[in-house]
Amino acid sequence: MDSIFNLSVIIAAVDNLTGPVREMVRSMEGLDRMAARGREMQDWGTRMSIAGAMTQGAANQMMAAINGPIEAAAEFQEAMALVNAVTTDITQAEFEALRRQALELGAATTFSASQAAEGMGFLARAGFSAQEQMAAMPSMLSLARAGAVDLGLTADIASNILSGFGLDAAEMTRVADVMVATFTTANTDIPMLGDTMRYIAPVARAAGMSLEEAAAMAGLLGNAGIQSSQAGTTLRAMLQRLAAPSREAAETLAALGVSVADEQGNMRSMVTILGEVGDAIGGLGTQQQLGIIDTIFGVEAAAGPDAIVEAAVRPADWIMAS
Repeated sequence: MDSIFNLSVIIAAVDNLTGPVREMVRSMEGLDRMAARGREMQDWGTRMSIAGAMTQGAANQMMAAINGPIEAAAEFQEAMALVNAVTTDITQAEFEALRRQALELGAATTFSASQAAEGMGFLARAGFSAQEQMAAMPSMLSLARAGAVDLGLTADIASNILSGFGLDAAEMTRVADVMVATFTTANTDIPMLGDTMRYIAPVARAAGMSLEEAAAMAGLLGNAGIQSSQAGTTLRAMLQRLAAPSREAAETLAALGVSVADEQGNMRSMVTILGEVGDAIGGLGTQQQLGIIDTIFGVEAAAGPDAIVEAAVRPADWIMAS
C-alpha cells in the first residue's frame, strides 16, 4: 500500500529540520522504498507463475501432439497384425492391399484406419479371405454409419448373420442392405438384430426361411416391443412348432385348410403360412384368433400374440420384399 505521506513535499522541508524529526522522516522514506520493492517482487512472482503455467500447458499440448499419432499408429499396426495372423493363406501382397484400403478408408470416412483394420479382423475371424474382406468393407462402413454403431461390432454381427444363414461372403452387401432396411423401418437396431438372428438363423436356415423373411418378422416383433433374444426365441419357437406341430396344432391347421409342407415334403414359407392362417381367422373374434394362434405356435410364440395376429391378418403390411 502507498504511504499516506507525500514524501516529495516532506523531504523538501526536511533540510531545515534537525535531530529526531529528520531521522524519522528519512526512516519513512526507506520504508516506502521497501514497500515499493516488495510490490515489484510480488508482480514478478505472479508473472513467472503465469509464464510457468503457460509453458507447462504448451508442453502438454506438444506432448499430446506427439503422442497422439504415435499411439494411433501403434493401434493400427496392432490391428493389422491381427488381420495378418487370422486371415487364412494371406500373401504379403494381399496384406499390403488390405493395409492400403484401411488407410484409405480412414482418410476418406468418419472411421479411423484402426477402426477399419478392426473391422477387417472380425471378418477374418469369420473366415473371410483377404479378397473377401476388401470386397465387404465398403458395405460394412455404410452399415455401421447408418446404424451409428462401432465398425468392429457391426462387422462381427453382420458376419455372424451371414454364417448363420449359410451365405457366401460375396453376399455381405445383401446382408447389410437387409439390416439397414429393417432397422430403419422397425423398432430395432443392429445389436438387437444380431441377438435375434443368433437364435433364429440356424433354425431358419434348416427350414428354408430366407434372410429377408426372418428380418421382416424380427422387425414386426420389434414394433411390438419384442426385441433382441426374446424375438429370436419367439421366432425359433414358431418355426419349431410348425416343423413338428403337436397333434392339436396339426388338427387346427388342417381345419383351417393350411398345409405346413409342400408336395415335396419341404416346409413352406412361414410368411405364406401366416398369410393363410390370417385369411382363415380374419372373420373371427379376437379371443378366438388368439386361441388359434396359441394352439398353433405355442406359449413361447404367444409372448407377442397381438403382433402375430396382426401379421396373420394383414401380412402384406409387414412382409419385406426380397
